[in-house]
Amino acid sequence: MKSVSTVRSLIAKHPQLLLFGASVALLSASGGIMETTFNNYVSDVFHRDAAARGWLEFPRELPGFLTALSLGISINHAVSMSIPLLGGYLWMAHGVMNIELFYPEVSRRSGRLSSMLNVRCWMFIL
Repeated sequence: MKSVSTVRSLIAKHPQLLLFGASVALLSASGGIMETTFNNYVSDVFHRDAAARGWLEFPRELPGFLTALSLGISINHAVSMSIPLLGGYLWMAHGVMNIELFYPEVSRRSGRLSSMLNVRCWMFIL
């Protein structure tokens, strides 16, 4: 019951959230309707079955599939790859520190402030 009161108080503070939620729901519903309508359109007008449609959409879906596949492979091999990755991060940190220490005009030329604090923040993020 506490979550309902939390949602109500949040909507009371920000009434735009209710409109946002309604627009997300309506866009999701219209996307589902459009997808099924488009499947029927392709089937009726171009006389394409599901297999032909799959081959047509294969180039569009391939990058996402390869991304998921490479992510799965990298997660499975994360333990065996941790030493080379650590070495790569240390080498990158070495290069960033050397640029900051010995070539500060590079960061000044680009219009950014050059400071060791900036380098430490980026090394933490990376």
